[in-house]
Order: sequence, then C-alpha cells, then structure tokens
Amino acid sequence: MAGTVKLLNHIFASYYPESLMDLNVRAFRTVQEALNEPSSENKAKKDASRKGGLIGGPSRARSISAKRRSEIAKKASAARWRKRGC
Repeated sequence: MAGTVKLLNHIFASYYPESLMDLNVRAFRTVQEALNEPSSENKAKKDASRKGGLIGGPSRARSISAKRRSEIAKKASAARWRKRGC
C-alpha cells in the first residue's frame, strides 16, 4: 500500500495543484483504511473488551440493591431532561 500511495503522490503532483493533491491523497487514504480488514490483534482486543463488558454489566446489576439502581436511574433521567432544556 505504501508504494501505491507514493505513486499516487507522484501522479497527483504532476497534474494537480498542491492543495487539490492533498485533498485527493487524503480521500484515497481514507478509502483504503475503510476497506482494510482489521488486524487480528485489534480484533482480539475488541473481543476481550466485549467479553468483559458482557460479564460486568449483569454482575454489577446483581451486586447493587433495587433501591440503589432506582436512584441511579432517576439521576440519569434527570440529567437527560436537563440536557433537553426542560
């Protein structure tokens, strides 16, 4: 991929002004990143994080009393309404 980007930089430099070249190169790189498969290392980290989240939420809900959960929910609801400006 690095070779492709260097080639495109050379092509754009000969045909387009510098400001337009930067925009086109940036667009090309964005598309290339979007099309690339995530690395196995990143996928492993995401999977581990998700697994922890799936375990942690229900575990926390079991450890908190119903009264405390109600207080947390009321506080969150009040914050959402404040954000709306009501």
